[in-house]
Amino acid sequence: MKPPLKIALACALAAMATAGLAAGSAIASVGGKATVLVRMSSSEPMAALARETDPTFYFVQPEDHYDGAYFYAVARDPFATGDEHKLIDQAPYRYSHGGYGLLAWLLSFGRLSMIPNVLLILNLIGMGAAGALMSAIAVRYGRSGWWGLVIALSPGLIYAVTADTAEPVAIAFAAAGVLAWANKQRVWAAAILSIAVLCKEPMLVVPVGLLLWEALTWRRARPSLPPWKGFATTLTPLAVFFGWQAYLWTRFHQFAVFAGKQNLVLSKPFRGWFDAIRFANTYTLQGFDRMSYATVSLALIVVFAAVLVVGSVRSLWMRSPFAPMFLLLFLLDVFVTWYLLFYPKDLVRWSAIPLAVLPGVFLDLRTDGLRSSRDGGALPP
Repeated sequence: MKPPLKIALACALAAMATAGLAAGSAIASVGGKATVLVRMSSSEPMAALARETDPTFYFVQPEDHYDGAYFYAVARDPFATGDEHKLIDQAPYRYSHGGYGLLAWLLSFGRLSMIPNVLLILNLIGMGAAGALMSAIAVRYGRSGWWGLVIALSPGLIYAVTADTAEPVAIAFAAAGVLAWANKQRVWAAAILSIAVLCKEPMLVVPVGLLLWEALTWRRARPSLPPWKGFATTLTPLAVFFGWQAYLWTRFHQFAVFAGKQNLVLSKPFRGWFDAIRFANTYTLQGFDRMSYATVSLALIVVFAAVLVVGSVRSLWMRSPFAPMFLLLFLLDVFVTWYLLFYPKDLVRWSAIPLAVLPGVFLDLRTDGLRSSRDGGALPP
C-alpha cells in the first residue's frame, strides 16, 4: 500500500474511532440501545410510532430532545406521504435537509426497526470516508495527508454522531464531490455534490464556491470559450436542491428552506453574535451550572469568530477553490441568530463545516506547483 493510502486509511480509522468511542459510550450507558442517539422523548407525538415499531425504544427526558428525532421521522416517511411528517414540528424545514434521512430509508430496506442503527452506521462510515477523502484532497493539492485528521478531531462532527445529525455524511459527500471535480470526473462530482446539498443546506457553498472558482479561473486564463462543462457540473447540485424544494412545495405549500424557526436574520448582521456574547456574560453571574456552560460558550464563540476572521482574510486572495466557499460561509455566519452560537452543542455543530473547509483556504494554487497537470481546470496560469 502506498504511503498516501496508508495515511488516508489511518485518518479514516482515527475518525471512526473517536466518533465510535463517543457514540459507543452513550449507547453503553443505557444498556446497549442505539435508539438513545435519536434523542426522542416519550412525550412527543412521534413516540407512539417509535414504541410501536420497537417496544424497547429508549426515550430521553423531554428537555433532552434533539434533532436526531427529525431525521428518524424523515427516514420513516422520506417523501412526506405518510403520518410521520405530521407529527414533527417545522416539518417543511426538516425535510429541506432530509438527505441523511433519505439515505437511512434506502439502507434500512423498509425495516423501520433498523433505522436507528442505520443512522449510526451512516455517520460512522461518513466520518471514516470524510477523514480519508480530506487526506486525499490534501495530497492531491500537494499537502500532507495527515490534514485528514481534522475530521477525527472535530468536536462538532463527533457530537453529531452521538445525536444522529447529518454533518458527517454531508461533509463526506462534499469532500468526495470536490475530489471528483478536481480530477475532472464531472458526472460523479455533480451527482455526489447533489447528495451533499440535500443533507445540509450550508453545503450549497461547495458547488457555488466551485462555480465561482471556475469563473475566476476562466477570467484569469482568458480562453476563447467559457468552461461550460465545469459550470454544468457545479450548477447541477443547485438544480437538484431547488427541484427538491419544488417537490416539498407540493407537499407543504411552503418554501421549505425558509419554513422553520429562523436561523438567520438578514436584516441584522452580527446581531446574533452580540446577543450570544451578552447572554454568555450574563449567565456567568447566575449560579454554578449556568456559569459552567456560559464560560465555555464564551470561549467557543471567541475562537469561532477568530477562525472566521482569519479564514476570510486569507480567502480574499482567492488562491484556491476553498476560498470562495469559506467567504460564503463567513457571509452566512454574519447573520446567524444567537441560539446557534450561545449553546455549545449547537455551536460546535455549526462550526464543523467552516473548520473542515479552513485547511483548504491556505492552499495557493498559483505558487504551489501541483505535482501533475490533472488540476481539473482549477489552476490559474
